[in-house]
Amino acid sequence: TSTISLSAFGGTITSVTYTDNRGYLSTSSTSNSGCTATFSANRTKAQVEQANTVTAAVTGTTSDGTTGVSFGSITVDIPTVINGSDGGDGADALRTVHGYLYYEKTTSGTPSAPSGNTYTFSSGNVSGSGIGTGTNTWTNEPRTQDPTSSNTHYIVRYYGTEASAGASTVTVSYSSVSQYTNFSSVVTFSGGTFQDGGSNITAIDGGNITTDTIGASQLEISSSSSTSSSMFFDGTNNRIDIKDSGGNLRVRIGNLG
Repeated sequence: TSTISLSAFGGTITSVTYTDNRGYLSTSSTSNSGCTATFSANRTKAQVEQANTVTAAVTGTTSDGTTGVSFGSITVDIPTVINGSDGGDGADALRTVHGYLYYEKTTSGTPSAPSGNTYTFSSGNVSGSGIGTGTNTWTNEPRTQDPTSSNTHYIVRYYGTEASAGASTVTVSYSSVSQYTNFSSVVTFSGGTFQDGGSNITAIDGGNITTDTIGASQLEISSSSSTSSSMFFDGTNNRIDIKDSGGNLRVRIGNLG
């Protein structure tokens, strides 16, 4: 809302006539008590957003009683804006799932991925033909691996995106089937010559390895061709290389050749 305040010194305003430079507006009154301007017809968005110059021509009575006297006009720029209501919430995004199925096989040969491919959000499992429990079928949970068993374990990755937001299931696809070994809890190596003083010398517990000796021609904390910050223990050339974040060699300890 824009307001134009008018006053006459030594006289009285009797009427005001409003016009605009674009001809977009019409007025509901031409009195000195106020005026409401509206668009005279449907306008384009660009037209509505254009500022209008409004002129108010003032007529009144002078202090000596002369009527119908023009007191002049005033011109102002009136900005126009479009006030819209807040938009509603956007649509829910589509959910994507991925995970693994497991297979313990008692015979030779790599199994094919299952034909069943329905993932259910409520259970977090994939179901359908070729998926179940036990051996020689795909399972949602990994099978316990027995080091003394001749069975072979396989894994396949599944992935998919729901067709519509809020769906209860997703049709998934599968990657290539791979053989895998799964360890849980603590793993120790023993037997043969892999002992020191008759006791186990290596234990793997999650991301931790405890041992007495590591023997290797090269101990690779990072690749020798790394292009980022890295440290490379090079047993072949008897040196240690340290690189900065750009892969540039900053420190070389040992054989400098």
